[in-house]
Amino acid sequence: MNARKCLVAAVALLAFAATPALAQVAQEKVDLTVVQKIRDEGLNRSQIPQLAHYLTDVIGPRLTGSHALKQAHEWTAARLREWGATNAVVEPWGDFGRGWDRVAFSGRMVEPFVQPLNGQPVPWTGSTRGTVAGPVVIVKADSLSELAQYHGKLKGAFVLTRPAAQPEPEWRAPAQRYDADSLFAPVPPRAPRRQGPPLDFQRMMQQRTALAAAMDSAFLAEGVAVALSPSPRALAVLGVGGSSASRDPKRPIPVPSLVLSQEDYGTLWRDVEGGTPVRLEANVQNRFYAEDTQAYNTLADIAGSDKADEFVMLGGHLDSWTGGTGATDNAAGTVVMMEALRILRAPPAPRAAGQ
Repeated sequence: MNARKCLVAAVALLAFAATPALAQVAQEKVDLTVVQKIRDEGLNRSQIPQLAHYLTDVIGPRLTGSHALKQAHEWTAARLREWGATNAVVEPWGDFGRGWDRVAFSGRMVEPFVQPLNGQPVPWTGSTRGTVAGPVVIVKADSLSELAQYHGKLKGAFVLTRPAAQPEPEWRAPAQRYDADSLFAPVPPRAPRRQGPPLDFQRMMQQRTALAAAMDSAFLAEGVAVALSPSPRALAVLGVGGSSASRDPKRPIPVPSLVLSQEDYGTLWRDVEGGTPVRLEANVQNRFYAEDTQAYNTLADIAGSDKADEFVMLGGHLDSWTGGTGATDNAAGTVVMMEALRILRAPPAPRAAGQ
């Protein structure tokens, strides 16, 4: 069953989700004409390609607090109103922190040879003052005392703090397609959950958090030019996360940070560790917003008639990281949800208000 047929099946299920089970009461008569119209709308007039194109190719990455996410909220609300949903609003759900937009990045290695850097800025980190150049320095510090030994040695440096990754060979494709038997097999019981992580694990995480905060403060005080980290993904794919602490408007803006591909980061690490001087130059420009620290949801209703006091809920998250356009995390879920609502409002809308 392809994705479009799965969607039609899901929409048909949603249209009659409030129907009581046969084991409880007599089953309501299903209007097969409506079911056929739902199938026809989904299979022959799907708007999923257009919705996915606009959300991923036109709006693009949608970091929480960014202007792109605000645009995505306004766009989704407008589409839902256009399709006849009621009470379509963009509503705040709570305080998130200062917003952040990526503006520009360029970078290259200039010694021992010239090569562009495959990287992206880390969300909620700062900017350079124009194009800056400097040496690459490895900082090996697993404790506050080890970090102290770098005092006065990092001004203007591009800093590496994590060892280079050692990618394993991929003899099999990382993605796989499950057959029908696997998909419909009973879910095995889960192992009992622990009541909480062991105390030694908690202490380790607390120490890591404290060390990371101290490192951020030290890099800012020492005048580090740029902090560098390797992508968690191989094959030149950039996995870009962000620092939740730097969203706090009361905290100082941290030094600009870049995620580099494992190949580029590994080259820098091996050269410096082997004694070869390395110099980089980079221009990193980001923008913060603190005038509105709220985060938002897009909400809308399809009002019912005789079952107006019952609910079927659909949802998906609009935000994404900046390393890509958020196609699978989670534009795919969002546009399928939007298409389901559109089909339910297409004539004849089943069990709609006033019908």
